[in-house]
Amino acid sequence: MLQDEIKLIPLLEKPASELIKLARSLFSTTSVAKEGKRWVFNPNFVTFHVQHARAKSIAVTLRGNPQEFPRRPELELKADRPGYSIFRLESPDQQAAASEYIKRAAELYKQGRSR
Repeated sequence: MLQDEIKLIPLLEKPASELIKLARSLFSTTSVAKEGKRWVFNPNFVTFHVQHARAKSIAVTLRGNPQEFPRRPELELKADRPGYSIFRLESPDQQAAASEYIKRAAELYKQGRSR
């Protein structure tokens, strides 16, 4: 379960749990399933990859290209696969920026390809 994996990084357990609650609240049908190493939310607007063994971070993939998000200097957003962006949550101080990015990803998902 995603919550169990997050517990493997005690520093990020609380902020990551809050981000998961936020992501679940943005769509009434949000479910989460593990696909490979990533936990994918349905609808697919955000994924979490808990990197507890070495990096001690959580890689979060979002729907939308980096230029579609307001920039937050405390949390770098990079391009991932086409149409998606990624950031790495490494500190509790990044929770507010991560929340904004997740909310924006949900908006972009709702706008669809017409954005």
